[in-house]
Amino acid sequence: ANGFNTTKMDNEIAFIRKGKDIADLVKERFERGKTYSKKEVKDGLRQIYESLGLKPKGTAQDLDDYCNYEEIKVKGNRVFRIK
Repeated sequence: ANGFNTTKMDNEIAFIRKGKDIADLVKERFERGKTYSKKEVKDGLRQIYESLGLKPKGTAQDLDDYCNYEEIKVKGNRVFRIK
C-alpha cells in the first residue's frame, strides 16, 4: 500500500547482508598498488554484484565502501590507485 515496493526492500536487505562478501571479492578483483580506469572499476563491481545475485549497478563511488584508494591522473585520465 502507499507505493511500498517489497521487491526493492528485499534487494536492499540482500545487498546489506552480502557486504562482507562484496568486500572480500573487491580485494580479490582489484590488486593493491595497481591503477584502474573508472570503466574498469564500474565493470568489476557490476560483475561482483551480479555474481552474488544482487541488482544494484556498480559505480566507481561504491569503491569507497570496500577498499582504500586514491584518485590520480595518468596522461590526463582520472584513474583509481588501490591502496
